[in-house]
Amino acid sequence: MNIVTSGNTIKWISLILIMILNCASCKQKNKHSVSISSQESKQLDEKALLVDSLKICGHPYHFCEQILTSEDAILAADISKVGDYAFDREATPIQETFFFPEKDIKSTTLVKNVQLRYNYVNVLYRILQGYELFIRKSSADSLGTRKDSLDLIVHDCPVIPSSLLQKAIPEKEARKVAEKLLASYQVFDGREDSDSAFDKAHAIYVEEFENLPIIADDVLLEDFEEHFWEWYDKRKYVPEYDQIVALYINDVETETELTDEKDNYLKAVIEWEKDIDRRTILALELIRNSHDSFKDATMYLGEILESGIYTKYILEAWLAWRAGVQLVFFSPSSFCVIPNYYYDKLRIKCMNTILRHIQTGPDKYDVCLLENFIFCEILHRMDAIYGNEAMTTISLLTNGMFIQPSALGKDYLKEE
Repeated sequence: MNIVTSGNTIKWISLILIMILNCASCKQKNKHSVSISSQESKQLDEKALLVDSLKICGHPYHFCEQILTSEDAILAADISKVGDYAFDREATPIQETFFFPEKDIKSTTLVKNVQLRYNYVNVLYRILQGYELFIRKSSADSLGTRKDSLDLIVHDCPVIPSSLLQKAIPEKEARKVAEKLLASYQVFDGREDSDSAFDKAHAIYVEEFENLPIIADDVLLEDFEEHFWEWYDKRKYVPEYDQIVALYINDVETETELTDEKDNYLKAVIEWEKDIDRRTILALELIRNSHDSFKDATMYLGEILESGIYTKYILEAWLAWRAGVQLVFFSPSSFCVIPNYYYDKLRIKCMNTILRHIQTGPDKYDVCLLENFIFCEILHRMDAIYGNEAMTTISLLTNGMFIQPSALGKDYLKEE
């Protein structure tokens, strides 16, 4: 796996996610697309006919009652209503950001290794979130003294009780390194000094990660990369997939959206669909195809993820759900609440879902999905004019990332 550092912040980036992005994001003009200069009305007709081809069967169906992903739960994640900085507090307790297997999951070597790897990385994510709050606040204020910086850092420094850390990272040496990193950040004064205690502890932390037990070896990861699109092929569940994406790509240029009637029909198709894979794919496509139904698509994805039912599209669904929640319920700004603790609570739910699948009906690439969940970074704050990563994530998801190469007029067997 790649571990990339930038200043005193750390970015852990999964090689697999980079592969997925690079394989499809070099978007070409789709060979199936309709000429937009003279046939916009024809395109609208094609879009309507395509939606009509998606049949509704049975009655509206729910995989679960939404509690964790309900609108009330989303809004409750933000408790930052008063104070100088209304974007630095959320309601989710820090212990709920650490991975622990659900009760029905057997305690195997794999489960223990997943717990160790994720919780080790999670300590760093919690520090990174506090660091980004410090950077954002210090950009808005004039920090006249070292004490000003220290006060801001301490205010958002993660507090992880030793009892929690011991339970989350039972391996003694790894826990010692985590304790040293946390202690070094508590005395960090914000200066970009390569000789600081925090910088040294950070370097040791990255180095120590290499000594943790792996869950997916290089052979499997290379196999996953080579056969990813064959395995991920959404056309197996939605034969119309390529055409839906082709029409979406044209829609970006012609601004021809579904009519309200067809938009509602597509939502009904999703609501009545009982197959978890097909429903997930269609909910993801609703995000791409309908600005008006962006919130509905986000809520559909939340139900799918909360249900605990396995789908190979679980990682893409979580990424889209997280970005959708941020944009719909919070803001794309860098000066807003970004409830990463809450988002990571559902991340852990998804990891438990994959582990349960491994113990009942495993797919050989399940551990690759777990590795990606471990390394998928928190939703970052960016420079003030760029806001936060939610908008970037949606842009990537709608313009190449996870989109089947065939839908972009490419042959993944012939093109890099």
